[in-house]
Amino acid sequence: MRRIGITLGLLLAACSDPCTAAGVQTQLDGAGVGGVVTLPACRVEGELTVPDGVTLRGVPASELASAAPRDIVVELRAGAALESVSIDAGGRAAVVMRGDASLRDVTVDARHGVGLYADGGVVTMDGVRVTGPVTPDDAADPRWIGVLSAPPESASCPGASCECEPGAVDEGMGRACATDGRWLTWASTIGLYARGATLTLTDVSFEGFTETGVLTDASQLTWTRGAVRDVIGVGVLMRGGSSSLTDVTVERVVAGLRGVPSYGVIATDGHAMVSDGLTVADGERFGLLVLGATAANADLHARGNGDVAVWAGDSSGFSITGASAVEGNGFAGVVISESSDVTLEGLSVSMTASVRRSVGAFGVQEIGDGVQVIGPGANVVLRDVTLTGNARVGLLADVGPGLAFTNVSVDASGMAFGALGGTRDVGAGSIRVTNPSGWDSGITRSVTASANDSTASGAFDAIVTALPDGVTGATGIIGPMY
Repeated sequence: MRRIGITLGLLLAACSDPCTAAGVQTQLDGAGVGGVVTLPACRVEGELTVPDGVTLRGVPASELASAAPRDIVVELRAGAALESVSIDAGGRAAVVMRGDASLRDVTVDARHGVGLYADGGVVTMDGVRVTGPVTPDDAADPRWIGVLSAPPESASCPGASCECEPGAVDEGMGRACATDGRWLTWASTIGLYARGATLTLTDVSFEGFTETGVLTDASQLTWTRGAVRDVIGVGVLMRGGSSSLTDVTVERVVAGLRGVPSYGVIATDGHAMVSDGLTVADGERFGLLVLGATAANADLHARGNGDVAVWAGDSSGFSITGASAVEGNGFAGVVISESSDVTLEGLSVSMTASVRRSVGAFGVQEIGDGVQVIGPGANVVLRDVTLTGNARVGLLADVGPGLAFTNVSVDASGMAFGALGGTRDVGAGSIRVTNPSGWDSGITRSVTASANDSTASGAFDAIVTALPDGVTGATGIIGPMY
């Protein structure tokens, strides 16, 4: 009897201790709609559920943390809010939002799992920073080749032999056992995943993730002032839905050692994107890709990317306007492929470096062009565009009736060409330059560009497909289900 009394006393003490998950949950459950529960200045370990319409608010030194490998640190029910707290997330997710939710002044150290997960609803975030384990110094570490966001349910070895029992966790080595019995690095994979949600983000950043910084499916995203940095794989992937990005920076997205390209921003599956002041910079491979989607970009800056900086493929509406600059990238600055209703206006494309790449069935290609226009549809217009210092060709165009130029200025130096027109050869992966009469009306060449262009003929390597080779591996990332 005495032992039962002691046990009951310990349970009651835990439920009343404000620095335990049980104690905080008791307060939350009793708060009611519109209620506010204030966390003490201590570390609370375990899972918490914030009920409908309740706010959980921290004070300086308030910290929430996972206590087990499969924990969701905070689950926000419809209308709930989380404010002024830091989260040490070592489980499946830091915050899962089910319906309308609000995050304000929240910092997440996402060591494992997913940083933030939004399942429908209207979600507002202000002053939120979510950080994963990848840094610029270790992005090429072999441990990131195979990554597991969360250990699966425990199971027996599925084959004749296994390195480990599926579901096992080795905290000391930072690894977990996958369903096939292999040890994989246990790390956070995605900063934010949203499905069917309406998101408003202000001063929100994501950095250091092993697969994707931000992934949205059929969601509406409005994002003002924010960043995605130091991600292996894809910085921002938006499938379906729409977005409005203002003063957002995506930089240092790398491929690591996985043998697949990296992508700064991808809009696809009918996504409708609008950006103002978007910067996509210093990516190991591709910058901004608009594939089977539309995009209107003002004051766009794409610089220092190792591959095509801006690619519009199979788009029915794409524009770059304002004080936009594409500079210092590799392979090609801008590619417009099999797209219609395209406007490039006021754009400067400069200093594209010549790069040799293995390009699928076409083998090795060497390209260093400012702009390539391939298979143009109706209403593809370049107006007030300046092309300077690009290593191979300033403008390489597959000439078609829907292509028009107004006040396009092309400079070249050395052996580089200015503006060349011809016909696409899909089988050969090239444009056969013919410079048909009148195709370049509206283009003004420098003296060097004009002289060099007069000698051009034959086939020039070109990006003749609407989509980058292998990109479906990136666009097909499967979002988590919590």
